[in-house]
Formats: sequence, structure tokens, C-alpha cells
Amino acid sequence: MDVFPVKTVSGSALARYLVVGASVNVGLYLLYLAITRFPVIPEVAMTIVYLVGIIAGFFFNRNWSFRSSTAVLPGFLRYTLIYVVGYLLQLGLFFTLYQKMGWPHEAVQAIAIVAVACFIFTCLRFWVFSERAAARP
Repeated sequence: MDVFPVKTVSGSALARYLVVGASVNVGLYLLYLAITRFPVIPEVAMTIVYLVGIIAGFFFNRNWSFRSSTAVLPGFLRYTLIYVVGYLLQLGLFFTLYQKMGWPHEAVQAIAIVAVACFIFTCLRFWVFSERAAARP
């Protein structure tokens, strides 16, 4: 089974993905600031915002970035899986480069953001929102 079929990466899909990512993250940060004005533990606020971000990001990316007709539930499950894997990749990079190798955490975070965003875009484009995924029931 060919999970990642070869196809050209559309520059416009990448541009829309970057706009969605930036916009959603600014909105999520403002939501985080609003939630933490109430007596809410920051880790709880962060978790709420992360979950809202997955849901909002899925619909914006599905409908605008990739203009996909992928069925909502299977697409959302694949999308969530990719974000879990992306989180684990970022955590692994942080652990390896910062904890084990002693790199500055600021540099590690910057590298991880770019690396994980590239990984996520590739997975969304070729697996989550591909024409093949949209053709599945």
C-alpha cells in the first residue's frame, strides 16, 4: 500500500497552511491569555487551547489550506494522530538536543518548530487530505 503517493507540492497550499498556522496560533495565544485571567491553572488552560487548536486547525486546513473533500471523522482522526506524532517529535528533539547535547533551548525550539511544521505539512498534504484519502468512504 502506497501511503505517501508521489505528487507535486502546491505552493499555494503551503502558503495557505502557513497563513492558517500563524492565524490560528495568534488566536490561540489570545484565548490562552483570556482563560488565564480567570482562576485556571496554566497547564489546564494550555491543554484547553491545544485541543481547540487541533479542532480549529483541522477545519481551516481541510476546507481552505488543502481544499479537501476528505470525510470529517476519518480525516480528523488522521489529523489528530499527525499532531500527536508531531508533538512527540518535538519533544524528542528537545530532549535530545537540549537535555542530552546541551544546545540552547531557544535554538532547539526554533529548529523543532520548523522541522515539525514541515513534517506536519507533508503528512497533511500526502496522507490526511490527499485525493486518495478523500476517495475513501
